[in-house]
Amino acid sequence: MRVPVGQKLKDLEITEPRVTILLHEAEKENLTGFIRVTYERKGLNDFYIFFTNGILTGIYGEEMLTEKEVFGKEALDQALAIFSPGLAGLYSSEKEEIQSLGKEYPGLLLEKKELGFTELLEAQLRNLNEEGQFLASLVADVQGLPVAAMDSEYENARIAALSALVRDVSHRAETQLGFKKTDEVSLVDDDKVRLVCRYFQVGDQTYILSCVVPAYQTYRRLTNTALKEIEKIMKQRFS
Repeated sequence: MRVPVGQKLKDLEITEPRVTILLHEAEKENLTGFIRVTYERKGLNDFYIFFTNGILTGIYGEEMLTEKEVFGKEALDQALAIFSPGLAGLYSSEKEEIQSLGKEYPGLLLEKKELGFTELLEAQLRNLNEEGQFLASLVADVQGLPVAAMDSEYENARIAALSALVRDVSHRAETQLGFKKTDEVSLVDDDKVRLVCRYFQVGDQTYILSCVVPAYQTYRRLTNTALKEIEKIMKQRFS
């Protein structure tokens, strides 16, 4: 795709230039132009995120190794699911040039101008499924109602309901057996596929991150990272 040259305003010194951080930077700068960010994840991934007056307008991505191009919503979904270190630069360009680019490549334009609560949560779950090769992942409340989930071969509503039942067992272990605070319960089947239920607090409410993990796959580090991000997103929504 033809990308504007632009005038570099500055490099962004961010150890993990996640898309949400970059969006906040563009909004703060009232940017008309684009942010170019390059991640190393299974090869180099280049993304160009376009803005008009600080508002997210469109996005284009390319995998350097395969030269595969992605546009618009698909590119945004991929960029949101990357939490690796990378390099980012902020560039200004003319508003007319951004508009012209949108006409030439209409697929890069985004109908939604802001990232919603569900979209941000789904990005975390998508990353878990991709990085850990998880078979399913979702966030639910202790009543068993899904808050956010990714499509999978498993029925999300049943995973959420089962996770709530498991939470009740862990709560009884704490109150009746004197266990210290339980942050995880796992169920393992004969094939060593594991349902991992991890619990976290947002205000006075308890929520559950549930993941279906393949046999012998590690998960603790990935879910630790995801939980930190999920808590931030939910605290911003419910605080």
